[in-house]
Amino acid sequence: MTSINPTCVDCGLNTCEQVDGQRPAFCPTNGFSLEENAQLKALLDEDQNRRIIQSAAHSAHVGHRQKLSHLEETILFAEGIGAKKIGIAACISLAAEARAATRVMRKRGFEVVGAICKAGCITFGDLAVPFDERGADAVLCNPIYQAQLLNEEETDLNVVIGLCAGHDALFLKHADAPCTILAVKDFKFDHNSVRALRYGDESGILERLLEE
Repeated sequence: MTSINPTCVDCGLNTCEQVDGQRPAFCPTNGFSLEENAQLKALLDEDQNRRIIQSAAHSAHVGHRQKLSHLEETILFAEGIGAKKIGIAACISLAAEARAATRVMRKRGFEVVGAICKAGCITFGDLAVPFDERGADAVLCNPIYQAQLLNEEETDLNVVIGLCAGHDALFLKHADAPCTILAVKDFKFDHNSVRALRYGDESGILERLLEE
Protein backbone atom coordinates (compact mmCIF):
# COMPACT_ATOMS: atom_id res chain seq x y z
CA MET A 1 0.00 0.00 0.00
CA THR A 2 1.22 3.49 -0.87
CA SER A 3 2.22 5.49 2.20
CA ILE A 4 -0.09 8.36 3.04
CA ASN A 5 0.97 11.69 4.42
CA PRO A 6 -1.83 12.50 6.88
CA THR A 7 -3.87 15.67 6.48
CA CYS A 8 -6.96 17.14 8.14
CA VAL A 9 -9.27 14.38 6.87
CA ASP A 10 -7.15 11.80 8.69
CA CYS A 11 -7.53 13.52 12.08
CA GLY A 12 -10.34 12.48 14.37
CA LEU A 13 -9.62 14.87 17.22
CA ASN A 14 -11.57 17.88 15.89
CA THR A 15 -9.75 20.02 18.44
CA CYS A 16 -9.19 22.76 15.87
CA GLU A 17 -12.47 24.17 17.19
CA GLN A 18 -10.49 25.13 20.29
CA VAL A 19 -7.74 27.75 20.22
CA ASP A 20 -5.66 25.83 22.77
CA GLY A 21 -6.74 22.33 21.74
CA GLN A 22 -4.37 19.39 21.46
CA ARG A 23 -3.32 18.86 17.85
CA PRO A 24 -1.37 16.16 16.00
CA ALA A 25 2.05 16.95 14.58
CA PHE A 26 0.74 17.18 11.02
CA CYS A 27 -1.97 19.75 11.87
CA PRO A 28 -1.66 22.81 9.60
CA THR A 29 -2.66 25.01 12.52
CA ASN A 30 0.71 24.33 14.12
CA GLY A 31 2.84 27.36 13.39
CA PHE A 32 0.02 29.17 11.59
CA SER A 33 -0.12 32.92 12.07
CA LEU A 34 -2.66 35.11 10.35
CA GLU A 35 -0.37 38.10 10.70
CA GLU A 36 2.40 36.24 8.90
CA ASN A 37 0.09 35.03 6.11
CA ALA A 38 -0.27 38.33 4.31
CA GLN A 39 -2.11 36.93 1.28
CA LEU A 40 -4.76 35.19 3.37
CA LYS A 41 -5.17 38.19 5.63
CA ALA A 42 -5.71 40.43 2.60
CA LEU A 43 -8.36 38.07 1.24
CA LEU A 44 -10.15 37.89 4.59
CA ASP A 45 -10.16 41.66 4.75
CA GLU A 46 -11.93 42.00 1.40
CA ASP A 47 -15.44 43.33 1.98
CA GLN A 48 -17.33 40.56 0.19
CA ASN A 49 -15.29 37.79 1.80
CA ARG A 50 -15.73 39.29 5.26
CA ARG A 51 -19.50 39.60 4.78
CA ILE A 52 -19.70 35.97 3.60
CA ILE A 53 -17.67 34.68 6.53
CA GLN A 54 -19.69 36.66 9.06
CA SER A 55 -23.05 35.71 7.58
CA ALA A 56 -22.08 32.05 7.21
CA ALA A 57 -20.93 31.89 10.82
CA HIS A 58 -24.20 33.44 11.99
CA SER A 59 -26.52 31.36 9.81
CA ALA A 60 -24.71 28.12 10.67
CA HIS A 61 -24.91 28.89 14.39
CA VAL A 62 -28.60 29.78 14.25
CA GLY A 63 -29.29 26.79 12.02
CA HIS A 64 -27.63 24.43 14.48
CA ARG A 65 -29.28 26.00 17.55
CA GLN A 66 -32.77 26.17 16.04
CA LYS A 67 -32.52 22.97 13.94
CA LEU A 68 -33.24 24.80 10.70
CA SER A 69 -33.50 23.06 7.36
CA HIS A 70 -30.69 23.77 4.92
CA LEU A 71 -33.16 25.79 2.84
CA GLU A 72 -33.88 28.03 5.84
CA GLU A 73 -30.18 28.34 6.62
CA THR A 74 -29.45 29.28 2.99
CA ILE A 75 -32.09 32.02 3.10
CA LEU A 76 -30.65 33.33 6.37
CA PHE A 77 -27.19 33.38 4.80
CA ALA A 78 -28.44 35.20 1.69
CA GLU A 79 -30.13 37.83 3.84
CA GLY A 80 -26.96 38.22 5.88
CA ILE A 81 -24.79 39.09 2.89
CA GLY A 82 -27.39 41.51 1.58
CA ALA A 83 -28.18 39.51 -1.56
CA LYS A 84 -31.04 40.91 -3.63
CA LYS A 85 -30.94 38.70 -6.73
CA ILE A 86 -30.47 34.95 -6.39
CA GLY A 87 -29.62 32.66 -9.27
CA ILE A 88 -30.69 29.03 -9.16
CA ALA A 89 -28.65 26.53 -11.18
CA ALA A 90 -30.66 23.33 -11.16
CA CYS A 91 -30.65 19.87 -12.64
CA ILE A 92 -33.76 19.06 -14.63
CA SER A 93 -34.23 16.01 -12.39
CA LEU A 94 -34.84 18.38 -9.48
CA ALA A 95 -36.79 21.02 -11.40
CA ALA A 96 -39.80 20.68 -9.11
CA GLU A 97 -37.62 21.27 -6.06
CA ALA A 98 -36.03 24.26 -7.78
CA ARG A 99 -39.47 25.76 -8.41
CA ALA A 100 -40.39 25.22 -4.76
CA ALA A 101 -37.18 26.94 -3.62
CA THR A 102 -37.92 29.80 -6.00
CA ARG A 103 -41.39 30.31 -4.54
CA VAL A 104 -40.02 30.38 -0.99
CA MET A 105 -37.22 32.79 -1.84
CA ARG A 106 -39.49 35.14 -3.76
CA LYS A 107 -41.85 35.17 -0.81
CA ARG A 108 -38.91 36.27 1.33
CA GLY A 109 -38.36 39.23 -0.99
CA PHE A 110 -35.55 38.01 -3.24
CA GLU A 111 -35.53 38.40 -6.99
CA VAL A 112 -34.90 34.90 -8.32
CA VAL A 113 -33.69 33.83 -11.75
CA GLY A 114 -32.93 30.30 -12.82
CA ALA A 115 -30.98 28.25 -15.32
CA ILE A 116 -31.79 24.58 -15.89
CA CYS A 117 -29.04 22.15 -16.90
CA LYS A 118 -30.47 21.35 -20.35
CA ALA A 119 -30.71 24.99 -21.44
CA GLY A 120 -29.29 25.45 -24.93
CA CYS A 121 -30.15 21.89 -26.03
CA ILE A 122 -26.63 20.95 -27.10
CA THR A 123 -26.27 17.26 -27.92
CA PHE A 124 -23.66 14.54 -27.81
CA GLY A 125 -23.37 15.00 -31.55
CA ASP A 126 -22.86 18.77 -31.33
CA LEU A 127 -19.72 18.31 -29.24
CA ALA A 128 -18.60 15.04 -30.85
CA VAL A 129 -18.80 13.44 -27.41
CA PRO A 130 -18.95 9.62 -27.47
CA PHE A 131 -22.60 8.82 -26.83
CA ASP A 132 -24.24 5.99 -24.97
CA GLU A 133 -27.51 4.22 -25.61
CA ARG A 134 -29.29 7.57 -25.62
CA GLY A 135 -27.84 8.39 -29.02
CA ALA A 136 -26.11 11.34 -30.68
CA ASP A 137 -29.24 13.51 -30.49
CA ALA A 138 -29.54 13.22 -26.70
CA VAL A 139 -29.33 16.61 -24.99
CA LEU A 140 -26.31 17.13 -22.77
CA CYS A 141 -26.15 19.11 -19.56
CA ASN A 142 -24.72 22.56 -20.18
CA PRO A 143 -23.25 23.91 -16.90
CA ILE A 144 -21.02 26.55 -18.49
CA TYR A 145 -24.06 28.02 -20.24
CA GLN A 146 -25.95 27.93 -16.93
CA ALA A 147 -23.15 30.00 -15.42
CA GLN A 148 -23.19 32.40 -18.36
CA LEU A 149 -26.95 32.90 -18.05
CA LEU A 150 -26.68 33.76 -14.36
CA ASN A 151 -23.61 35.92 -14.97
CA GLU A 152 -25.62 37.94 -17.49
CA GLU A 153 -28.29 38.42 -14.82
CA GLU A 154 -25.60 39.77 -12.45
CA THR A 155 -26.81 37.66 -9.56
CA ASP A 156 -25.60 38.38 -6.03
CA LEU A 157 -25.61 34.72 -5.00
CA ASN A 158 -26.05 31.46 -6.90
CA VAL A 159 -27.75 28.44 -5.36
CA VAL A 160 -26.94 25.03 -6.84
CA ILE A 161 -29.64 22.37 -6.78
CA GLY A 162 -28.75 18.86 -7.85
CA LEU A 163 -26.18 19.39 -10.59
CA CYS A 164 -24.34 16.20 -11.55
CA ALA A 165 -20.90 15.52 -10.11
CA GLY A 166 -18.57 17.23 -12.55
CA HIS A 167 -21.22 19.51 -14.01
CA ASP A 168 -21.31 21.29 -10.68
CA ALA A 169 -17.53 21.71 -10.92
CA LEU A 170 -17.83 23.44 -14.29
CA PHE A 171 -20.66 25.66 -13.08
CA LEU A 172 -18.72 26.71 -9.98
CA LYS A 173 -15.62 27.34 -12.08
CA HIS A 174 -17.38 29.69 -14.50
CA ALA A 175 -19.90 31.47 -12.25
CA ASP A 176 -19.09 35.08 -11.32
CA ALA A 177 -21.18 35.35 -8.16
CA PRO A 178 -20.52 33.46 -4.92
CA CYS A 179 -22.18 30.04 -4.97
CA THR A 180 -23.67 27.78 -2.32
CA ILE A 181 -25.01 24.23 -2.56
CA LEU A 182 -28.61 23.69 -1.50
CA ALA A 183 -28.98 20.08 -2.63
CA VAL A 184 -26.91 17.38 -4.29
CA LYS A 185 -28.24 14.67 -6.53
CA ASP A 186 -28.39 11.12 -5.19
CA PHE A 187 -30.77 8.75 -6.95
CA LYS A 188 -30.07 5.95 -4.46
CA PHE A 189 -30.92 7.91 -1.32
CA ASP A 190 -33.47 10.47 -2.53
CA HIS A 191 -30.75 13.14 -2.63
CA ASN A 192 -29.48 12.47 0.91
CA SER A 193 -25.90 11.63 -0.04
CA VAL A 194 -24.46 11.49 3.47
CA ARG A 195 -26.17 8.15 4.01
CA ALA A 196 -23.49 6.54 1.86
CA LEU A 197 -20.86 7.83 4.31
CA ARG A 198 -22.38 6.37 7.47
CA TYR A 199 -21.28 3.10 9.00
CA GLY A 200 -24.18 0.81 9.81
CA ASP A 201 -26.59 2.32 7.29
CA GLU A 202 -29.05 -0.36 6.24
CA SER A 203 -27.85 -0.08 2.63
CA GLY A 204 -24.36 -1.24 3.64
CA ILE A 205 -22.86 0.89 0.87
CA LEU A 206 -19.97 2.33 2.88
CA GLU A 207 -18.89 -1.09 4.11
CA ARG A 208 -19.16 -2.56 0.58
CA LEU A 209 -17.13 0.24 -0.98
CA LEU A 210 -14.40 -0.15 1.64
CA GLU A 211 -14.22 -3.90 0.96
CA GLU A 212 -13.96 -3.66 -2.83
